[in-house]
Amino acid sequence: MSTRPIIRHGTSAVFLLLVIAALAAFSPRRPAREAPAQCASRPALRIVSPANLDSVGQQPIVEGTATQPGTDVWVIVHPMALTDSWVQQAARVQDNCRWRVQVNIGQPGSAHIGQHFQLMVVARPSSPLHEGQVLSGWPRSRSHSQILQVIRKGL
Repeated sequence: MSTRPIIRHGTSAVFLLLVIAALAAFSPRRPAREAPAQCASRPALRIVSPANLDSVGQQPIVEGTATQPGTDVWVIVHPMALTDSWVQQAARVQDNCRWRVQVNIGQPGSAHIGQHFQLMVVARPSSPLHEGQVLSGWPRSRSHSQILQVIRKGL
């Protein structure tokens, strides 16, 4: 008399997959990353340093705030004597809602001393941005900061 196993080889693997799928379907989901309470009370994207009309060196640190930690932001530098703008390196918004990045204001040397530049920060641009990209105007984005003006100072 032969005995047949109730569960055939391979059936246990299917059973295990069904159990895992059921657990995954009914397990609590991790909530999306929420902005800390202190972020919600701030403007969506803002430059806090330098201030408007500040004199800055050729490579100042630009700092600001945003409401979405983990988001990348880009500072756009526009020399007011030209029509083009330059994309600076991306900065990541930290958990404390702050971001910080070093930018280039004109070329090294004395050629741009005393010239005026506009700065704006963008998040979630409509088209991908990369450091060094030259734009013919401000990029379209879901969020942008105020536009402020800085003056390039000497060495």
